[in-house]
Amino acid sequence: MSGRLDSCALYYYTRPGDHIGFHYDTSYYKGKRYTVLMGLIERSEQCRLVAHLRNPGTKGEISEQAVPLDPGSLVIFNGDKLWHAVTPLGPREERIVLTLQYVTDREMRPLHRAFSNLKDVFAYFGPAALVHRAKAKQASIGGSVTSQPEAMSDHPTLQFLAGAGGASFNRHS
Repeated sequence: MSGRLDSCALYYYTRPGDHIGFHYDTSYYKGKRYTVLMGLIERSEQCRLVAHLRNPGTKGEISEQAVPLDPGSLVIFNGDKLWHAVTPLGPREERIVLTLQYVTDREMRPLHRAFSNLKDVFAYFGPAALVHRAKAKQASIGGSVTSQPEAMSDHPTLQFLAGAGGASFNRHS
């Protein structure tokens, strides 16, 4: 089974209330998809990764676990299977997390690829990112883009590493 790092992103939580609601990291890859979170900066008393876990030996009982991502700590999970969220940031707090995505099989049906790309645009960057991405690709040399589109550069919660149209490092964009 061969797999590889597929994408990475930096999540900046800098404003009070910055958070990500409960979700699955829905993946349309044929293989399994694992999320790796690495804490870089943790200046928060309340901002945590929260996950719902089934308790072994019970009849479907679910417990909620809150995990701080202290600098240098790693959390690895199958985001397709784990219902998780990030709790809101408090006043005068800051949190930065590096997120890596590892997939065992990068193949995706064309319709799933299109839906996945649209989901990313609307969930993270907004419709204006489509226009900015197209312009950035036209202005790039050899497919290399070095600046973020305006729609992404001042997003209150998330800023991504330069790469595919300035949105994220993604090997198949």
